[in-house]
Amino acid sequence: MITEWIATSLSLIGVLLISRKRVEGFYFWLVANALWAYIGVISKLWGMAVLFIVYFGTSGYSIYYWKKSEKRK
Repeated sequence: MITEWIATSLSLIGVLLISRKRVEGFYFWLVANALWAYIGVISKLWGMAVLFIVYFGTSGYSIYYWKKSEKRK
């Protein structure tokens, strides 16, 4: 399924960016996590879907926290 390859690619790009301390990695993770949650739902893998919904939320929070801490500098 092409959606899985897209989600995998976005996830790996996100990891690379985060390892270089770039906030853009979290945006890649937002999209990737949404795709993985979608894949979990259509595959009826409910645990996987819930896990990636939580990851989606933590990615969103991480962007917020990162931007908030940049304003303090």
